[in-house]
Amino acid sequence: MQLQIIGHTAPFPAPGLACPGYLVTEGETRILIDGGCGVLERLLTVCACEELTAVLLSHFHFDHCSDLFVLRYALDASRRRGLRTEALPIFSPSEPPELAGLLTYREATRHVAAIPGETLCLGAIRVRFLAAEHTLPVLGMVLEGTTGTLAYSADCRWGDGVVATARGADLFLCEATFQDGEEDAAGATGHLTARQAAMAAGRAGAGRLLLTHIPAAADRQVSLEQAHADVDLPVALAEAGRTYCV
Repeated sequence: MQLQIIGHTAPFPAPGLACPGYLVTEGETRILIDGGCGVLERLLTVCACEELTAVLLSHFHFDHCSDLFVLRYALDASRRRGLRTEALPIFSPSEPPELAGLLTYREATRHVAAIPGETLCLGAIRVRFLAAEHTLPVLGMVLEGTTGTLAYSADCRWGDGVVATARGADLFLCEATFQDGEEDAAGATGHLTARQAAMAAGRAGAGRLLLTHIPAAADRQVSLEQAHADVDLPVALAEAGRTYCV
């Protein structure tokens, strides 16, 4: 199983980069996780939209979902050209309903409400959803392939939930929005510091930690150094366009 970083900056893209979006592949299975601003353009350089097996959306903040509403049009065009016949399933929380309902579009896409604790098989990959604590309903995710397990924190604040998501993962893709001294802001907005992301990975016994969701204006190297400080495991920054083996 492989993870390719399509975008990683938040809550708006840095110049030349994109908001969160991640492509997970194994064999012919291609799953897009989240799709914020700038993701679709970059996705199409590595994967035709009609080749997608499914989309997993963690939550409805626009830096994670905005491009999915444009992806509907691309898939509708593929359907009319005969490149795809089945509607692409988009799994997400069911709230807010006015946004969830928009993910079903003609015969191109269909929304599927994902429930924390639910497990499903999407092609060669087994997916499990977990509840995350944020400012609106959010899904953490665990994806199991034949070669390993990828955990994704989504946006979440510090607590037992993020540790449970990362438990035993070979690779933990975790948000690290804030830095040392910003713990109050992190808690108030439902996010983690880089040091908290590392603490979660360490307590969960994760094999590797990949930091994402770092603001465009932040010094990413500072986030990396703070994450390294208290844990004895490999830590790296998510890099746009790079592929990581799981």
